[in-house]
Amino acid sequence: MKANILALKNNIKSLVEEQKVMKLNRKTVHLPEGFVRTTDPCSATWKHEANRYELRVKYLVYAYLRGKDEAFMKEIDKDWNSIFGSYVFEKYLNEYDESKFESSTAA
Repeated sequence: MKANILALKNNIKSLVEEQKVMKLNRKTVHLPEGFVRTTDPCSATWKHEANRYELRVKYLVYAYLRGKDEAFMKEIDKDWNSIFGSYVFEKYLNEYDESKFESSTAA
């Protein structure tokens, strides 16, 4: 299976940037000077939690597609075995299958 690693890498980068914003929005005190809240703390906390799990899985998919070994996967996530065979892992693996991108651009 050929993979669109660049698309996955860019998606991970955008999620990381969103995590930084959500982390600041979760705070209720000691906000940086000039910071403008974009969402309420409750929904920022929820979104941060959801993004954290998504990033864990996408980092493992990225490492798997690049052919990294088991020791490297353990560095990313100690509980990588439970994620490795999960439905979400397979979903993201299929989502970044490059042959799907080639067929959609050829049409």
